[in-house]
Amino acid sequence: PLDSTGAGNFFAQAKECVTRGFTFDTLRNLLLNLELPWKDRESINQLIEFGKNNNCICSYSYNGKDFDVWEESFKTDISENRAKEFYRTLRRHLTALVNAEKFTSIREEYFKFRNFAFDMEKCSPSTDRTISRCISELGGLIDIETEYPKYALPSPFSFFTEQLSSTKYLEQTDNLGVRVLTYKTAACAPFACHIIVDASQSSLSVIYKPLSFLRDDKRKIIFKNQEDPNVTQHFIMLYKMNSLDSD
Repeated sequence: PLDSTGAGNFFAQAKECVTRGFTFDTLRNLLLNLELPWKDRESINQLIEFGKNNNCICSYSYNGKDFDVWEESFKTDISENRAKEFYRTLRRHLTALVNAEKFTSIREEYFKFRNFAFDMEKCSPSTDRTISRCISELGGLIDIETEYPKYALPSPFSFFTEQLSSTKYLEQTDNLGVRVLTYKTAACAPFACHIIVDASQSSLSVIYKPLSFLRDDKRKIIFKNQEDPNVTQHFIMLYKMNSLDSD
């Protein structure tokens, strides 16, 4: 799954920070994710050390009023200006990202956050490919959002992170060996030989279900009882086209 790596898990960690009120654990887990190309590690280390020294475990409510434990601690230590400014900017960007009301806004807020927090020149190729793949998934959701503008989600960011957890990703490498891929994933892989396990008629049947995340009754309303297209033959043709020794 895309979110099984540190790079791909960035979005889930950002959601945890915001939804749990920037507790010390969630903030530390995000900022110490070393697969991410953090720009200002000195401010990060200073903020985490400040949180430990001042017991910034979690925010709280008292007499009907909410208190940010970090901001309350900054009031007692005016010397921590660098950590304070970093925390406030980080909080503002992450909150805007996670609470974005559209997938388009998520992409816009992500790039604002990246400009503030990441140094892409220090980004490893693996991290760059993984995050790019996540943004590509987001692009697909934006296309659906554009095509069906009247359908809105209560939390687009939560839906996006769920998509990342269910989307399989195999990073391309130059290593030789046997690749074990799912049937639909391997269809476009240009290997000289494909060995398909359990190649029965039923297991090779592929029905394309547009907007598959919706319930069947909602899909019937949108597509007016149209049958889901059977793309089995297309996948068989893809295998034939991409098998280099098919002749």
